[in-house]
Amino acid sequence: MNNTQNNSDAHRFDGTVSLAVFRNKIESLYSDCSITTEKHSEHGSDLTLFYVNDGHCGTWQAGSGVIFSVSRVERNIKTSRDLTDFMSTIDVPKDL
Repeated sequence: MNNTQNNSDAHRFDGTVSLAVFRNKIESLYSDCSITTEKHSEHGSDLTLFYVNDGHCGTWQAGSGVIFSVSRVERNIKTSRDLTDFMSTIDVPKDL
């Protein structure tokens, strides 16, 4: 298994990590949470964003990945909830 580099806000995998290994790491860290993914394409490269309870917890792209710290994920969850609450108070046009 690949080593990781840890800091206070995130850890990155050294070398190449498969999406399956990355997903397993997220699932082991957040086994008691709701985990979802979204696929995106950015600058011609595909990436997979991982969310825990609607808060961004990690990103995998082309063999490399970053998993955010618990404190950062908690901030992301709060931000997501705050945005949802805010959006429910305004009248947003459905057709832009």
